[in-house]
Amino acid sequence: MGNTIMILVINLVIGLSPGIDNWGHIGGLLGGAIFAWFASPRWEVSGILPHVQLEDAREPREVITGALLVIVVFAGLAARELF
Repeated sequence: MGNTIMILVINLVIGLSPGIDNWGHIGGLLGGAIFAWFASPRWEVSGILPHVQLEDAREPREVITGALLVIVVFAGLAARELF
């Protein structure tokens, strides 16, 4: 978590430089967070000791939903800027 915060701070500081669009960094952060929320594994523990297993309980449709959500939101924002 510490590395993530450090990268976030570095990107925002770089975004303060002339000619760099900070909104692009913020959009990438939000898009990545939304996609990670839907696409990252949801681990569930199954079994009884000593035969315990981790299983990903996330459905493939949830990953597709996350990807489509990111695409639709950012396409809408981009289209709004064009018109």
